[in-house]
Amino acid sequence: MSLIKFDQDTAISQVSELVWQADLNIGWCVGPVPNGGYVLAIGAKVLSAALPHKDPLTTSAYYFAPTHAGPIECRVEIIKQSGSTAFGMVRMYQDNALKVQITASFTTLAQMKGESLQLDPAPPVAKLEDCVRVPTPDFVQIARHTIQMVEPGMEQAFLGKPTGEGEFAGWVSLPDSDQTDLFALLMFSDAMPPPIFNIFGALSWVPTIE
Repeated sequence: MSLIKFDQDTAISQVSELVWQADLNIGWCVGPVPNGGYVLAIGAKVLSAALPHKDPLTTSAYYFAPTHAGPIECRVEIIKQSGSTAFGMVRMYQDNALKVQITASFTTLAQMKGESLQLDPAPPVAKLEDCVRVPTPDFVQIARHTIQMVEPGMEQAFLGKPTGEGEFAGWVSLPDSDQTDLFALLMFSDAMPPPIFNIFGALSWVPTIE
């Protein structure tokens, strides 16, 4: 599953000055509901198309109701623009109901200058080759389009033996691809299983709220 396939499944088309449309693909669903990160990636692509700056810098998404596979209408509001940053909002509708609202800032990363500082180190994670693929049932269709790997022992949460740690440490990627982009990173932000599964086990669907 290459980045090209991800691009195809997050394709958008403009229908009027501030309105775009996309088709939510069933292959990115958990049960009947498209994954929240996948929906976020589509909304961010719409804002990228509408704003003068194309690279997402910060995003905040609220999920008011579950979406479903099929067409979704994306209505854009441009909030503010400057030479280095643009702010916008996209409201995503299905069945004449507001399902998702995303507010974001965009920039042009290639033009960014200045110092950067990381005070806290990244959390320790086992090497990819030492991790174990997450076992998922067939209805978790997004697992067919992503590789989800966790540290050894954590996969037992899906076999009725959670560790009680309330976290998953591991790696996620697109299958058969060492490529990614900023929109795939947004999808990855919600692609891993909910950490609560490693306390109670995979007992139920856990909706994304924000």
